[in-house]
Amino acid sequence: MQHGQCKSLMILRIRNSRVTLKGVQIALRNLPHLKILEHDQVIQALVDMHENDEVLPKYSLIKLKIENPEFQSNPIEGKCALRLVASLCPSLICLIISNPRGITDFNLLGLSGLERLSEFKLSGLQEDFPETGVISFDGGLAPLLKTRGSSLTKLRFDYCLSIAINLGILIECCPNLEHLTLNFCRYSSLTRQDKIGLMASRPSKLKKTDFMWEHLEKLKLWAYYQEDDPHSDIPREVLLFMLSRSPNLKHLHLRDCQTLDDDLLRQVFLSHQFKTVEFVVFDSCDSITKAGIDLFMDESNSLKLLSCDGCKSVSNDDVVDWREKAKTNNWDFLVDI
Repeated sequence: MQHGQCKSLMILRIRNSRVTLKGVQIALRNLPHLKILEHDQVIQALVDMHENDEVLPKYSLIKLKIENPEFQSNPIEGKCALRLVASLCPSLICLIISNPRGITDFNLLGLSGLERLSEFKLSGLQEDFPETGVISFDGGLAPLLKTRGSSLTKLRFDYCLSIAINLGILIECCPNLEHLTLNFCRYSSLTRQDKIGLMASRPSKLKKTDFMWEHLEKLKLWAYYQEDDPHSDIPREVLLFMLSRSPNLKHLHLRDCQTLDDDLLRQVFLSHQFKTVEFVVFDSCDSITKAGIDLFMDESNSLKLLSCDGCKSVSNDDVVDWREKAKTNNWDFLVDI
């Protein structure tokens, strides 16, 4: 690099390598065309260079993937780190942060300046490991979504069990999502006013002017259902709202979602009949039965895969029946259990 070699390099994936903090700084100084950088110490590298009064350029990076970033070692650095990233990397489209240590609401709000951000993934906020950070939904994620949510097309939260996600705010702030993934998250309870609003927007009462997630093609919701935790499953009214307002879904994957039942599916079918859905996976959703799945067995379906793995109320005989029906109607899709 010192002799001008690799100056045109655009992608550098050096996570889980022997490259140190110093090596990351060398890359940042010498690779002006770098678009994608993956290393756990990118944030620290930028902070250190800034603290050393280096004149830092605006980087061309469009994607950062960072695991185990440390925010707690120096409170001053921690407060400015993500804001510094946003100011130095204004072209960022995709940001992935996994297992952050010491991250706070104030850190997270530093990302509000990323005007081009369209893909955001945050994972590893475990309530059993408070050192991962003290982010709240109301103080950190909600303000960030209100600022940047309209530009997001892909949003993913994995193992964020230390916060309770308000799905109503998420839906309101992110109208242009194409992919939404929530894996092992907790959800805030609905207020009485929330329930009144959602009841008023039932599928049978939808109007053409009502909100629709027109662009949403992939929806993956993995609950971590616990009987003694009221925040561990997706509120029924919200699930009905999400499914009935997503007329162009292609991939639907629900796991451990006990609020999903036959009646909810019937109400969704009043809205759009899942006509565009190609992949349906219900994993350990124990409240649905054959009657609910039968709704998909229509000649207008676009299915390529139907799976009901671990659903206690679905039997092997049900699967045999669906396979026979698919064969009789020459439907080219796989039925699995």
